[in-house]
Amino acid sequence: MAGSTQQLAVLLMAVVCSLHVWQAQAVYSGPNGVRPQGARRRFATHQIIVKKRGQKPQLVNIANPGGSDAAVRAAVRKAAGERGVAYAEPNVFLYAARVPNDPSYATQQWHLPAVGAPAAWDKQYGNAKVTVCVVDSGIKYNHPDLSGDVKKDAKGVAIGASFNVTNPGNYAPGFDDMGHGSHVAGIIGAYGNNAAGVAGINWRVSLISAKFLDSDGAGTAYGASLAIDWCNSQNATVISMSAAGDDSSQTMADSIARSNALFFAAAGNSNSSTPVYPAGFSLPPWSLPNVISVAATQKDDSLAGFSNYGPSWVHLAAPGQSIYSTYGNPYFTSMQYIAMSGTSMATPLVSGAVALAYAQRLTFTTKPPLTLQQMRNLLLQSVDVVPALNGKVSTGGRLNVTKLINGVGTI
Repeated sequence: MAGSTQQLAVLLMAVVCSLHVWQAQAVYSGPNGVRPQGARRRFATHQIIVKKRGQKPQLVNIANPGGSDAAVRAAVRKAAGERGVAYAEPNVFLYAARVPNDPSYATQQWHLPAVGAPAAWDKQYGNAKVTVCVVDSGIKYNHPDLSGDVKKDAKGVAIGASFNVTNPGNYAPGFDDMGHGSHVAGIIGAYGNNAAGVAGINWRVSLISAKFLDSDGAGTAYGASLAIDWCNSQNATVISMSAAGDDSSQTMADSIARSNALFFAAAGNSNSSTPVYPAGFSLPPWSLPNVISVAATQKDDSLAGFSNYGPSWVHLAAPGQSIYSTYGNPYFTSMQYIAMSGTSMATPLVSGAVALAYAQRLTFTTKPPLTLQQMRNLLLQSVDVVPALNGKVSTGGRLNVTKLINGVGTI
C-alpha cells in the first residue's frame, strides 16, 4: 500500500481489531442476548449446551441476570444430573487467533518461498477437485483474487454464502464482515498466476466458507460445532479453523471426530504452553487423530513472540508474521489486501499445503487416495527441522511444502 491516508486506515484497522482492544470492549453480539462485556468472556452467559442420549446437542437458555460464570457452571451441573442427559457443558467462546499487524513492516508474501512453494509449484499448483472449508468470519466471495477459487453451485452462487451462525438473516449472510476469513482464504487459495494481487499456496482450489465468527471476531463452541458439521456435510477435503478458546467443548470435539477431513487449528497467540481449543483436542481424553495444531514463525524461522507452543499438543510451525493476503471488510472497502500476523495466518498456510498435496495425489491415477493418517504422517515427516523450534512443537520443524509434494508419490 502507498500513501499516508491508506497507511492511516491500515493502522486504524489494526487498532480496532487487535486482540488487546477486544479485551477492553464488547467482543460478541449474537442471538438470544448473548453479549459478553469488558474482558473477553469464557462462556455465553445465558445459554448452555445440553446433549440428551440419542439426540443432538441443543442450546438451552438459563436464568442468569448477573451474567456470571458461576451461574453458568451451576446450570451445567444441574442439567448434567437430569435423567437422560449424556452431558452438559458451557457454550464457551472462541476468538480469532491473530495479533495486530504493523503495515510499515508488511512484506509481500515472503512466507511462500520460506516454505518452498516455488519448487512445489513446478509440480503442482492446485486442483478445484480439492475442497477446503474455512471455518471463520466468512469470505468476501466477490474479491477479485478469491472469486475464481470460491466453489459455486449450478446457479453460480457461492457454496456457503447462506451459512452464518452468528446472526442468520442479517446483512449479507455468510459474507465476511470482519476481514479475517477472507485473509485466511487468500493464504490458502488466492487465484494465482493471473498478473494481479497475490497468490495463494494453491493457485486453483475450491474454497467454501462456514461462518461462525462475528464482526468482532468472536464465536461460540456451539456455533463452531454447527460450522464444522456443515463442512462435513459438504465432504470437505480439508478443514481450516483459525480461532481458539481457552476452554474445551465436548460438542465441538464430537463434530471434529465425525469429520473425514484433516482438521487444522491455530495454536493461539498468548506466548503460552497452555493448550487452547480446538487445537488441544489431539490430547487425551479426546486424542483426535485428525487434529493438527499450528504455531507461527517469523522470518528467521524462530517462533513468533506471540505464538503459543508445546510439544505435547502443537505439531509444527509455519510463517505467521506480517503475512500479506486478501482482505474484505465492508467498513474498509478500499482495502483489498493487507498484512496480518498470528497463528491464524500460519494455520491456512499448512492446511493449504495439504490441499496442494491432495491435488498432487490426484495425478497418480493408479494409486489409491491417501488415508488421513498417511497424509498426517507425510506432513509431519516433511518439515524442515529448525533448532529454534526444538521443544516448542512436536516435530521440531517448520512446514516445507516441497518435501510434502515430493513425498506424495512415495506411498
